[in-house]
Amino acid sequence: MPRPLQTGDHVILAWDDGVMGRGLNVTEARGIVVGWLASDPERRKAVVRLESTLEVAADSRELCVNFVTLATRYVGQKWDGDERTVHIFAHANDPRIDPEPQIWVASHGAWSSPDE
Repeated sequence: MPRPLQTGDHVILAWDDGVMGRGLNVTEARGIVVGWLASDPERRKAVVRLESTLEVAADSRELCVNFVTLATRYVGQKWDGDERTVHIFAHANDPRIDPEPQIWVASHGAWSSPDE
């Protein structure tokens, strides 16, 4: 059984929506979970600091991204590692301190551990 996602975990993020890494054909990024946004314990978002800055362009906006948040997609979905499909939101700064601006990046993103 997969281990739940936790603060300090290194993760690989993947998506197929194509708005991240404009001009670079980037479909994967690596980072570390540095905390959580907990508006509701069942729907909290994982905050991931990226290893490399990415450029994101969407909705007539461009943003250099250093952080992303991962949000569960399904009602009742937990961070237990069984279901790893997530929404991905891009942030220029740590969203625990500065929640805006953010750009929605992917509805079918996924996270995995580099150790798997």
